[in-house]
Amino acid sequence: MVGLRTLSDIAAKTAPSVGNAVKHLQADGQIEILAPEDPSKPRSYRLLVPRATLYSMEGETTKEGFLGESTPTCKGLRPPSAPRLRWSSPGQPRRREFELVPGRCVVRHSGRVPRDPTPEDLEATPYVKRLGPHRGAVLDTLEAAGGELPLEDLCEALHRKRPRDVRRRTLKPLEDAGIIECEGDIVRLVGEWLAKLEEERERKGEIEQAERQAKRHREQSARYREHLTRAKRGTPKASLDAMRRTKDLRERRRREIRDEVERDRAPTPPAVEALVARILSQHERIRMELLYEIAREEGLRWRDVPPAVRRMGYRVEQSPEYGNAEFVYTGRADGMMPTALAPELPAMMRSPA
Repeated sequence: MVGLRTLSDIAAKTAPSVGNAVKHLQADGQIEILAPEDPSKPRSYRLLVPRATLYSMEGETTKEGFLGESTPTCKGLRPPSAPRLRWSSPGQPRRREFELVPGRCVVRHSGRVPRDPTPEDLEATPYVKRLGPHRGAVLDTLEAAGGELPLEDLCEALHRKRPRDVRRRTLKPLEDAGIIECEGDIVRLVGEWLAKLEEERERKGEIEQAERQAKRHREQSARYREHLTRAKRGTPKASLDAMRRTKDLRERRRREIRDEVERDRAPTPPAVEALVARILSQHERIRMELLYEIAREEGLRWRDVPPAVRRMGYRVEQSPEYGNAEFVYTGRADGMMPTALAPELPAMMRSPA
């Protein structure tokens, strides 16, 4: 029984990567995941071992087997001595706390740094070349074979076809770090290879990153347990009342918006049209905002003024000299007289429209 974050700490990988690996193992029929009844408990994993690997050792134990009085029932379950190695750390430039939204003149928080970042959070991080899990597999294979292997057998165990590339690309960093040594075609572990490996991990920052990951996982676990505690206690009555009040206010505002839309769709009142015709009969043009103020002073709705202006056929244009403010002109763009002024003209001068 183990949690996913604990598995990721041991495997030196991120929790999503370990979760995907566990799903692949379950789909491949190598393990079985047993979900717990209590959500606060971790999941259990059952290893599905073929019958051919089961054996019985009556009263004897080995270095590779299980120690104690219990009889071992499975072979090959001793974990390797070498810790799991991490991938190389990709470098990244100096992180920005704020960024510009693409296509808009809006600045937002980048989300890549904490809300109250320290100078270290914003600094650029260099690229770090590490040994990686592939070279960790080399150490596991050599340890399982007793400490040394011919290069051909090592390539066969690692499923590699070109020994030259394995020696030049995979074994060279391990040899430079003093973890292994190559004599001809024989590859073997040095005497203090675990200590050399720990020095290399310390030099490349793997141990520091593991401590940061473990700290982050402890914080996440504490927050999750607080969430479970709050869920067990239930939602407080004050929160439920606040949610209910918020929902009522939202529904009321939606009804008001729907009513405003319906009023805007309704025909404009005759009083507004009479006001617009009276004002424009006295002026050649007038600012639209001034019409709004006059309508409010006479107890009318200002939002009824634009529909009335458009229905009566007045010309509306923006004036650059006044900051692109809208002005209403007495004439129409097609040269015809607005409908409000047409009855005042003689019948022979009226437009057929």
